[in-house]
Amino acid sequence: MRTILHVETEDDKTYNVSCDEGTTVTEMVFAMAVAARALQRDGYYDSPIAIEALFHKYLTGDEFSEQTEEEADVSDTTTAE
Repeated sequence: MRTILHVETEDDKTYNVSCDEGTTVTEMVFAMAVAARALQRDGYYDSPIAIEALFHKYLTGDEFSEQTEEEADVSDTTTAE
């Protein structure tokens, strides 16, 4: 068994993608299509157009861009007097 596409997040703001050595980009994109087909097969959506629209939304929408470490920092920066 080999890992073609593995996505991890710890904070829902940054993501790490990995795969086994020798995996091509084409294989990783194919894995995304396999996941989409499985979701359709299992009744999570009715047509490929629906998943394409979501993919486009998450790929191109600024609000879904990965955040930098500085952007993700929400710690309290006020100082006591």
